[in-house]
Amino acid sequence: MLIENLLDPNESLICSWRNLHATEKRIVRLETGKIGYQLNEVFYEKISSVTTLTARRKSMIVLGLLVALMGYFLFPDGTIESVFILTGLISVAGAIFGIGRSRRLQIFGQDFTTPDQTLWEFEDFDTPQMRDLCLTIGYMVSRSGGKVLADETMLNKINAPNIP
Repeated sequence: MLIENLLDPNESLICSWRNLHATEKRIVRLETGKIGYQLNEVFYEKISSVTTLTARRKSMIVLGLLVALMGYFLFPDGTIESVFILTGLISVAGAIFGIGRSRRLQIFGQDFTTPDQTLWEFEDFDTPQMRDLCLTIGYMVSRSGGKVLADETMLNKINAPNIP
């Protein structure tokens, strides 16, 4: 992997998610293209705070409600009505109870300009790899004296003694 060739000799990779990599010294964002690559980095000591939160997918809730209402009004008294309503309600319930949640990660640096700040903001589906990266970054930033703003379960895991 390209990232392993770009690390310092005494630096090891802790975890990765897409183009974002956490080591014991820094966070590396590695963008690869047809011609080459672009490497951006920020050291944990230069990070003032990290925010990581989960959010419900509002679009999934709205779409589920629209499907249920469409089934109710367009297909009265039929099995198609039941299928539409059930599908819509399952979609809404899934969005409310955790299926399709998104996770947002924001890294705030002491010397970040506006373009730098947008470079270090990420949002995607809440996957195990992204959660591991958020935990690792949160732990390393808190160890370096930065603030960590996260939901309660994430904060409990960061303060646990068995995190690397």
